[in-house]
Amino acid sequence: MALARKKMEKLRFAEKQATRQKMIDRACEELNKKQTSENVRLERQVEEARIKEDNELQMRAQKRQRQREAIERSRQIQLELQEQRRKADVEENQRLALHYEQKVKEMEYEEASEQVAKKEKNREVRATQRLKRWRSDSGWRPPRRSSSRPTRRSWG
Repeated sequence: MALARKKMEKLRFAEKQATRQKMIDRACEELNKKQTSENVRLERQVEEARIKEDNELQMRAQKRQRQREAIERSRQIQLELQEQRRKADVEENQRLALHYEQKVKEMEYEEASEQVAKKEKNREVRATQRLKRWRSDSGWRPPRRSSSRPTRRSWG
C-alpha cells in the first residue's frame, strides 16, 4: 500500500506539476503574446514617427524648393525689368539724339538762310548806294516808266 500511495502521490505530484507547467506555459505564452503585441505596437509607433518625420522633412524640402523657385522667378523678373528699362533708355536716347540732330540741322539751315538773306540784303544795299552815288555824281535821273512794262522788282 505504501507503494501504491507513493505511486499515487507521484501521480498527483506529476498531475499538479503538469497543471503548474501548463499554467506556466500559458502565462509564458500570454507574456510572449503581450510582449509581441507590445513590440508590434512600439514598432508601429516608431514607424509612424519615422513616417511623420520623413513627411515633415519632405514638406520642408518642398517648401525650400518652392522658395528657391520663387526667388529665381523674382530674379528673372528683375532682370527682365532691368533689360526693359535699359532698352527703353537706349530707345529714348536714340530718339533724343535724332530729335537734337534734326534740330541742329534746322538751326544750321536757318543760320545758312539768314546768312544768305543777309548777304543778299548787303548786296542790295551796296547796289542802291552805288546807284545813288552814280546818280548824284552824274546828275542823271531815270525816266518814269509806264505801268504796262514790268519793272525789275516785279520780275521776281
